[in-house]
Amino acid sequence: AEYMGNQSNASEIAQHPGLAMYGKLFKSGNPVLVTESDSDYVVKCIVHSFAKHLVFQYVVTNTVQGQLLENVVVDCDYSSLNGVNKVATIPAQQVFPSSSASLYVCFQLKGDDHFNISGSVSNTLRFTLKEINETQDISEEGDEDEYRLEDFSITPNCFAKQNPTTDFRSLWEQMGKAESPQKIEIFALNFKSIAAAVAAIVDIFGMGANDGTDHVPETDQTGKHTLLCSGTYFPAVPVMIVTNFVLSQQSSQVQIRVTIRSESQQVCDALMSCVG
Repeated sequence: AEYMGNQSNASEIAQHPGLAMYGKLFKSGNPVLVTESDSDYVVKCIVHSFAKHLVFQYVVTNTVQGQLLENVVVDCDYSSLNGVNKVATIPAQQVFPSSSASLYVCFQLKGDDHFNISGSVSNTLRFTLKEINETQDISEEGDEDEYRLEDFSITPNCFAKQNPTTDFRSLWEQMGKAESPQKIEIFALNFKSIAAAVAAIVDIFGMGANDGTDHVPETDQTGKHTLLCSGTYFPAVPVMIVTNFVLSQQSSQVQIRVTIRSESQQVCDALMSCVG
């Protein structure tokens, strides 16, 4: 699955009558492309997080002229996804040629555990296919069809969102002096450049960078970099992350040292699990 830019559909979600019962939206994730970009039917998925629910929004674009998709749903196999139960599917009634429509699959969290939601999801797009002739008449009869989508993964970062600070280093030191919960781990990532590794880590944690540290100058030949991230974990737990990067010229890998500080050890553990 390919990650795309952040195009939050928060207002669309807030106004959808079938989703209002889930309360206030906590976070909308980045769209994930679950088909090839040149497919007949292009589908991206956006994960929306609520206090007790996750909503998968599948945006379906029909690029085939002369074909109408009706009663469009996604058959979501979540048997490998921990911590949720499926509670509703909201279909897209019609997807006309050269247009897009959204459908939704809704999950309820088991209990109040926002820390152990992780696993992969398999997806199959199912719909009724109808022909549209040259006079724009739609055939009465249609054929049931399906379209296999790519799998994607869910991690606890769906309950972490960015909260930039202008005083990161001071707040970081304060958390250290207060002996706040902390977790440190070292990883080796298969990236050929520090810039690519930095972009991946920003996305993995689901939080924003501070002080422009997500930018790695092309002229930087040191092979080292430090990324500073800050945010909040549901419902409003502060969390700060320092990631040190070192490029290995011999192995084409980037070694990283991740230090996470928060008011909660569960938050530290949950976010660290997103990397491993």
